Amino acid sequence: MAAKIDPTQVTLLRQFVQIVSAKPEMLHLPELSFFKDWLKSLGATMPEPEPEPKPESKPEPKPESTKEEGMDSSSPKGATKEPEKPAPVSESSSELEESPESDLELDSTDLVPEDVIENQPMGDPEKEVSEEDIDRAGELRSEAMAKSSDGDIEGAVATFTEAIQLNPSSALLYAKRASLYVKLSRPNAAIKDTTEAIKLNPDSAQGYKWRGRAHSLLGHWADAAHDLQTALKLDYDDDANDWLKLIKSKSDRIREHTQKQERKSREREVYMKKKRVKRARKQYESDKKADEERFKSMPHGSGGMGGKPGGMPSGMQDIFNDPELMELMRDEEVMKAFQESASNPANLAKYANNPRVMKAMQKMQEKMGGLGGMGGMGGMEEGTMPMGAGPMGGFGGMDDDGPD
Repeated sequence: MAAKIDPTQVTLLRQFVQIVSAKPEMLHLPELSFFKDWLKSLGATMPEPEPEPKPESKPEPKPESTKEEGMDSSSPKGATKEPEKPAPVSESSSELEESPESDLELDSTDLVPEDVIENQPMGDPEKEVSEEDIDRAGELRSEAMAKSSDGDIEGAVATFTEAIQLNPSSALLYAKRASLYVKLSRPNAAIKDTTEAIKLNPDSAQGYKWRGRAHSLLGHWADAAHDLQTALKLDYDDDANDWLKLIKSKSDRIREHTQKQERKSREREVYMKKKRVKRARKQYESDKKADEERFKSMPHGSGGMGGKPGGMPSGMQDIFNDPELMELMRDEEVMKAFQESASNPANLAKYANNPRVMKAMQKMQEKMGGLGGMGGMGGMEEGTMPMGAGPMGGFGGMDDDGPD
């Protein structure tokens, strides 16, 4: 009857064979000569060793040029060619807008295939645990540890499962079963158990230790580093410290990569914000110019506006710098009211109940010092208002606050 082999040793041997399969030239290392000799005794064919790289030959010195350095044979005597200036290095807008970060590639030699969790038995969290249950679970834990020491890992898992069913509130039982799942190369099952252990006891060093180890077997370097560091803070453990050393360089690279992605994201956000502001400013200037042209084209009577023939009254620039007034002036009905009143001031009467028209008129009064200062609208005498309006007041019975 063949002797039982420790599953842990089988796992290590499988990983070693995977490494050698990926890099067969390792068989020619002096420390593996015993293994190579054994393979030859079985009739195996050894791969040829890689040839040693030849030393690079030094380039022969170039003969001295007959012309002075930097001289151009096609140029007049004494003329030198200006060295080409390198193009300035800058990030293009398209890179800031579109270019994603490249994927980070890390060595995955020691990883194990993902296991599929099927019917993993867990304890009932609602179970009321008695003293007898706790005692019996402790006995089963001892039996499971003994089976694990004898190499019966599957049997140990089954015994720990019985203990968990009796005492599902024990974080340690879940962590111990997780350690066996790791030995069986079932990292996802181990993560499920350790997550439950940490849920039951947030200070479970064993839970963080074995979850970190399981994450490292799946290549979850950042998660593995976080869990192992947490385990060491809670309770120092040599194994956890050694595992952390193995993955630290990878987790550091992931952290640097993440920071770079975040920086790029912030830069893209700032760039796009500046672009939006620039576009909005350009649109505002365009609208402002169009409003000025439209206002100038309005009929103002033969005397012009403000008593300045052919010109614009003082304070008109304040109108164009008032966003609220310019928004009102873009209203077709407001513009119609202004045009009609310019040709016949009596036309304002029909807009007395239009709040937007009246608001535009009032703001014009504020900017121009009262509509009386806008004299000459459609032949009106300077300083007069239609419908008996006062020098700063409303129209046709309006007070300064709007229509009645």
